[in-house]
Amino acid sequence: YDTTFSIRLWFKSKHQAKVNPNSNQRKMKGVLSSGLDCPSVSDDMRFLPDGSLSGLPDLYDGDFYEMNESGSIINFGMSFEDGTHPLASLYVHRRPDWGWELRSNLYAIRSVEHGDI
Repeated sequence: YDTTFSIRLWFKSKHQAKVNPNSNQRKMKGVLSSGLDCPSVSDDMRFLPDGSLSGLPDLYDGDFYEMNESGSIINFGMSFEDGTHPLASLYVHRRPDWGWELRSNLYAIRSVEHGDI
């Protein structure tokens, strides 16, 4: 639970303006070649042991998350009893540098080392 994450939106997301207060949909200049919107929603996001999220904008800070039994999917704000959702379910991947990446149709969340942002 000591890992810090940077959370970014895919730049074509219709939900972008609501979720990322730092985003400007009219400017494509800040879009990274990876297709991620820049700047990030947060560079200090954490998954807390009590099942809540921290380090997010006020509207989302403290929201709950749930991980499936195998650790391959994390749901934001919804239980696995309700299934998965293209925007709220993030698929967990190990990066080549042994960091973590979580992806949905809305977000790309990557583990970051303190000071590497």
